[in-house]
Amino acid sequence: MEVKYAEGTESGETFDSGAGLPFGGRSVHCIRIRVKATIPEIPGLEVSVDDVIYMPSLDAPDDRPFPFVYFITIRNNGQEPVTVRGRKWVVRASNGEVIVVEGDGVVGQFPRLETGGEFSYNSCHTVSHDSEASGAFFVQTDGGEAYCVRIPPFRLDLPQWV
Repeated sequence: MEVKYAEGTESGETFDSGAGLPFGGRSVHCIRIRVKATIPEIPGLEVSVDDVIYMPSLDAPDDRPFPFVYFITIRNNGQEPVTVRGRKWVVRASNGEVIVVEGDGVVGQFPRLETGGEFSYNSCHTVSHDSEASGAFFVQTDGGEAYCVRIPPFRLDLPQWV
């Protein structure tokens, strides 16, 4: 199984996300984590995948020419406020390729979710084949405790007409 870190970058490097993508064409910092650790899930924090849309009009790299926009909502139904500090995505293609993207915050922000609050955003993944995306957000309480919340898996299947 091949694992690529954000278009082959090494830890600490950046790559250009592309001018036509929904997250603004910014350079994205890639962090490769080599320490195995268990971060507990926090009760009451939920993630929903609200929609996934194939968007052929978006720019995409030649090796992953099929862009999908996804819409995510993070809801805090828990007992205390949290701040989103990072995320990790794993995109597994039907040809065996695995893309891992990790970074600080979410879409350039560090949203604070009060009890009962939510944060919605959209971004995209580009793929070479039918794929499945999943991942996690990493949050921190006001007391400094670190937790995670899983992003439910969702499909990035090419339409039959592609």
